[in-house]
Amino acid sequence: LKPEEIILRLLGLLVLSNLKWDSQVIQMISRANKTIWVLRRMKALGVETTTLVEYWKSEGRVHLEFACPVWHSSITKAQRQSLERSQRVAMAAMVGYWEPSLTFQLNALGLERLHKRRVDICHCFALSTATTSRHRDIFRRAPEAPVRKVKHSRKYVEPRAKTAAYRNAAVPYLTRVLNQW
Repeated sequence: LKPEEIILRLLGLLVLSNLKWDSQVIQMISRANKTIWVLRRMKALGVETTTLVEYWKSEGRVHLEFACPVWHSSITKAQRQSLERSQRVAMAAMVGYWEPSLTFQLNALGLERLHKRRVDICHCFALSTATTSRHRDIFRRAPEAPVRKVKHSRKYVEPRAKTAAYRNAAVPYLTRVLNQW
């Protein structure tokens, strides 16, 4: 990472001049992998699997979800897979072997896919921001629709996006998440 590429480092989040998240994802995976090393050591010392799972949730997975409302909608498929791969390596370290079925292993350990967790985190963040935060003006309320039998009415107005990059930015994405639930 070249110093001239970094525009801002805010609370550990890297915002680059090209508005891509490569460096941020690499940094998060690196931090999570340090926790995986600890998981392997704990497994070798005979710590129970339930304790290892709780340790992963509290000390490892948090690195893979760090500030996800900002970057979740803008990462590439390869970056998503890298994040998931890091959790798969952690699960292999917890049980001692590599399970071919990701769904089976997630259910056995009581974990869920990182993508689903990030969507849930984004929803909670957007909901709390739109209702109780001093920054609730980020999400503009839609005018009340006349009373009809409408299956799904929008609660918030999604910002107009002329480019796909802006459509995948945080505020339009979080507005869509709010309108879906």
